[in-house]
Amino acid sequence: MRKALGAILAAAAFVIAGCGGGDTTVIERTVVERPSDETTTDAGSNTPAPQKSDSITARDARFDTPSGNIVCSVSSEGATCEILRKRYTPSVPQPTDCPLDYGHRLTVDADGGAEFSCYGDSMSEIAEGTLPYGNYVRRGPVSCVSQPSGLTCRSRNGGGFFLSVDEATLFG
Repeated sequence: MRKALGAILAAAAFVIAGCGGGDTTVIERTVVERPSDETTTDAGSNTPAPQKSDSITARDARFDTPSGNIVCSVSSEGATCEILRKRYTPSVPQPTDCPLDYGHRLTVDADGGAEFSCYGDSMSEIAEGTLPYGNYVRRGPVSCVSQPSGLTCRSRNGGGFFLSVDEATLFG
């Protein structure tokens, strides 16, 4: 048994060592971890708790959702997400001092302040990875959870937003 286990471990080490082809080997994995300040599911719910995504590792997480319709940047200072195609009308009217685009981009800061943003650029090309459904990314007090129904970003203080093709909701 010990010899078989040793042979398996040696083979695994050989495979991992030869996989990179360059100076760096990247091994992606998902660690099941339930954050203490995430929203939990109802007792009778079959919805699994979100999993931490270890495939997005940069200090500032820049990702899109599996649909490719929502793009985000998350840091310890806050989260900014933009939806590329939407069917909703923003719940907050476009300010008169905003001559640029409005209604597709939402932000939440580390203190929980959430708002629709006035902007003149696009985030469509910033994604460095995809946040799979059922996974979350956290940077400092800010986290975003990707679900098939949409994306929720919030601070530990409770403020944040929900974003989907049909709805954009600010809360907190």
